Amino acid sequence: MDYLKSLKTNGVKKGCYFEQQLTGEETLYHTVNFVNGEQLLAKTLGERAYLESLRKTNARSKCLQTQTLSVP
Repeated sequence: MDYLKSLKTNGVKKGCYFEQQLTGEETLYHTVNFVNGEQLLAKTLGERAYLESLRKTNARSKCLQTQTLSVP
């Protein structure tokens, strides 16, 4: 436990989290369930329609809008 407490952060900040995407903190069960669902959705909609729906979802992200505004 002392070893874990002694570890320093690498200075990398967590990025934005988007709707319909994993955050990286899910259990393996939830990850597999998510991936299976997304594969079925992509197969049902078609690849282009699926990617377009993700693009639209991410375009509404407040995090991306904030980052876009802060870029000089």
